[in-house]
Amino acid sequence: NQIRNELLRMGIDEKSLLEAQNGVAALGKAKDNKIDILITDISMPRMPGIDLAKHILALYPDCKIIFLTGYSDKEYLKAAIKLNVIDYIEKPLDYDEFELEADEINSEYDKDKEEDFEITM
Repeated sequence: NQIRNELLRMGIDEKSLLEAQNGVAALGKAKDNKIDILITDISMPRMPGIDLAKHILALYPDCKIIFLTGYSDKEYLKAAIKLNVIDYIEKPLDYDEFELEADEINSEYDKDKEEDFEITM
């Protein structure tokens, strides 16, 4: 998978990556593993990415989300905005853009963890 390879190339630990073939499988994995960052396609079998994101945010309200899509439909974009999605990247994927967005989310996630840590000290 090109996205997985790109994340590994960026230095993300392979043990921290979970993959699923569809939205239902992804939700099942999320129930067993805390999800900090979700990268999902908007159009997937068995459960659309918008619905998956809603379920994930119900479980993990601080989860950061990137949507990938081959659609430029404004309704998808509006739904993503309502979910406070961090980014919406159109396919075909520009890996330079993807790397920038993934770095930004990773930095934001690290900052959130530091702030949480400081609050709980």
